[in-house]
Amino acid sequence: MKIDKLCRYHQRIHLSAKISLPIHISKTLFSLLQVYDLLLLFCSIAQLRSATAQAVLRCSLHKERLATPILAICNTSGLSFDEAIQPEIPLKAMRLLIYLVQELMENNDHVQNVLPIEHILQLIENNIKTPIETISSFIKFQCQRITEGLRLAETVLNDDEIKTHLLEVISAPLCSHIIESQMISNTVVTYVTQPSMQHSGSLPEWCVDGVAVVLKLLKILTMLKDYSKSHKDLYWKILKDDRLVPFIAYAVADGGTDLTHEALLLYIHCVQNHTFPIKWLGDLIANCPREKTMPSNVTRSCFSRSSSEIRLNGDVCDSSTDGRKTPSLTNRNETVKLIDDLPDRLRQENDLKNPRVSQSLSMYEKEIQTLKIREKELKETLMKMEDSLRQNEHLQNLRNNEENEIKSLRKCVADYEKKIEDSKALLTSLYSEKKEMEKTCEAYEKIVQDKKMEVARLSDELEKMTQEKNILQEENKSERELATLAKSRYDELKKKFSQASNALIDKDKECVQLANEFKILELNLATKKAENH
Repeated sequence: MKIDKLCRYHQRIHLSAKISLPIHISKTLFSLLQVYDLLLLFCSIAQLRSATAQAVLRCSLHKERLATPILAICNTSGLSFDEAIQPEIPLKAMRLLIYLVQELMENNDHVQNVLPIEHILQLIENNIKTPIETISSFIKFQCQRITEGLRLAETVLNDDEIKTHLLEVISAPLCSHIIESQMISNTVVTYVTQPSMQHSGSLPEWCVDGVAVVLKLLKILTMLKDYSKSHKDLYWKILKDDRLVPFIAYAVADGGTDLTHEALLLYIHCVQNHTFPIKWLGDLIANCPREKTMPSNVTRSCFSRSSSEIRLNGDVCDSSTDGRKTPSLTNRNETVKLIDDLPDRLRQENDLKNPRVSQSLSMYEKEIQTLKIREKELKETLMKMEDSLRQNEHLQNLRNNEENEIKSLRKCVADYEKKIEDSKALLTSLYSEKKEMEKTCEAYEKIVQDKKMEVARLSDELEKMTQEKNILQEENKSERELATLAKSRYDELKKKFSQASNALIDKDKECVQLANEFKILELNLATKKAENH
């Protein structure tokens, strides 16, 4: 099958691009873009999408290169803009990967059967965390990369094995940061709220991509709010933010098919808030200046649509005019014939005097002509792609015959393997050093803990000694006061004692004198008694 050959050729191109040989780099990038354009073209057609995706998914593992097409596509999606040289390459690879994952989900399969879950989660995280630099020439692609990462997250949310991990990858603070940065830096807010007379020019292209980022992120929040309280709180907080209204207004008034669809879905959630400014939204939509859709946006919307894109090969899903369902058409010639005959049958079955019917028929004929032109362009593109593939296969055959180049590539691979072994040895030594450092750090931490405990003990002892010191100082002060009081009392008592001593001496002298006088009186008395006898 040609799809299998195309997938194997994509593997070779991707590996050559990873080695980055200067001689073939321009041819490789051009061929890689052609392969992605062709596969995306097939996937944009509803009838070819499933067969194309299944062919890519069923492509077996290459025994020499140890890679599958979907793994190569995933690796290409993770390239930075500098690594990819052309920023469209990782974006187109991301869109193709989304188609492949959608096919897995529709068949009730799991992503981990074809890709490691870590690869998908890392890819989503890297895309969503893409920094937006308003002064960079890649700002448009940066916004698109965030949108594609959110689309991939929306697709894999149907896989229960990944859903729990996505709550950590798409965290509520990250969602809040992305939306807040858009509301601050995106000029669509001032562009829509200004009167139409004050518009000096058209809106920058990256601002439209920024609107898509906000709407897609809010759609993700509506899916995550039932599993996380933080996401639910952020969901209601943003719905109550009036800065969201200009984004919805621009998407409804001047957005593409997908952007308008996302805005209308978001509006259904916004009206849950009874204070939502519906009248202001209507005024902004009515006053919003209409612009022609830019070519890049048209091309991107052609490749990014899911179930709502234009179906070219006759898979008619709408009801017929008599209320019955039109059967699914498998033959392309019958489809073209049915489309050509449909306006005539409608004219026969309806009254052309009714202006609404006539207007609807004319619009339908214009749409058919547009589809025919688109089909013709697709045929021409397919022919060009087939010619390019034939040329590339011829170049590949010539390249396979060059033994010297094969030897150099093998030598290069051997060198890289040696470097990998050296890196592993270095990692082993670093790991052992890390273990030793961890042990040393643990020992130091233990010493620090012991020192802290000792410091705490000494602090307690110091506090106790300080308290004892204060007590002793109080006692010393009391003793000094007591000593002062005792000294004053001692002086007083000494003075009194001196006075008492002097008085005692005087009294003693008086006693001696009285004793002498008493003796004299006794002698006199004895003398008188003697005289009387």
